[in-house]
Amino acid sequence: MSKQQRKYNLGIAGEYFVTAELIRRGISASMTYGNAKKADVVAFSPEQSKCAVIEVKTTGAKRWMLGKEPESNSLIWIFVLLEGTDSPRYFIMTGKQLNEVLAPENIAYEKRYFEKHGKARTMKQRAAGVWSLKYALAEPYENNWEIIESKFGG
Repeated sequence: MSKQQRKYNLGIAGEYFVTAELIRRGISASMTYGNAKKADVVAFSPEQSKCAVIEVKTTGAKRWMLGKEPESNSLIWIFVLLEGTDSPRYFIMTGKQLNEVLAPENIAYEKRYFEKHGKARTMKQRAAGVWSLKYALAEPYENNWEIIESKFGG
């Protein structure tokens, strides 16, 4: 199996695990499909007409790749750690919390860049940057299911 296929399979497995865990906790949830989707999982409460959009990132290496800078909004991020045959571990935070956690890392990176190149990165360089979340920064948010449960009166 190619590296790209393994990465894809890991991502899909994480989305299934999150969906199953939400359902196990009594929250209706559904995965979304396609390559242009805006959410990985949607949790909802038909009785209350409420929903939560969830972004799922899965890794086996204790570092999650985010792509672009996450927005500080109400989007819920669930980081899934799948190590070997162990049960998945979940780290849950809001977009705002994620930005707060990543801010010091980003400031330090920008400082190192300036020291090395003698100038700040351009807006275009910042937009194209690859953001990541280290395990140590996610650890305090392990099993933080109350973020989702509170949206549905749980």
